[in-house]
Amino acid sequence: MSKEFVDDGSGNVKGVNIIRVEWTKTATGGWDMKQMENSAEYFPADLVLLSLGFLGPETKCLNDDNVELDARKNIKTPAGKYNTNIPGVFAAGDCRRGQSLIVSQHIPPHDISLALFET
Repeated sequence: MSKEFVDDGSGNVKGVNIIRVEWTKTATGGWDMKQMENSAEYFPADLVLLSLGFLGPETKCLNDDNVELDARKNIKTPAGKYNTNIPGVFAAGDCRRGQSLIVSQHIPPHDISLALFET
């Protein structure tokens, strides 16, 4: 896992500090990432490209607002609905149903907008 980008003092990347991680499956079927002790390394680099996927929704703002998550760490909504446990806060797409390698049909925008009036 990338921990820190190191610059050359002029704003150009010169390397990246990382730490190795271990993924463990939870009792509810989700995945937890644990940093491995004494595994920090530095890699020199002229260019760093990040590819992020299957990490789930960014939880900092969700946790700050106490948005309820399901066992897989997606935003929890009632079945077939888009509202969360916070009045006026809605979820749709991957943050609600989870990521998939299979492209699924998108819900028409009017279906989501109708959910606003159901609460």
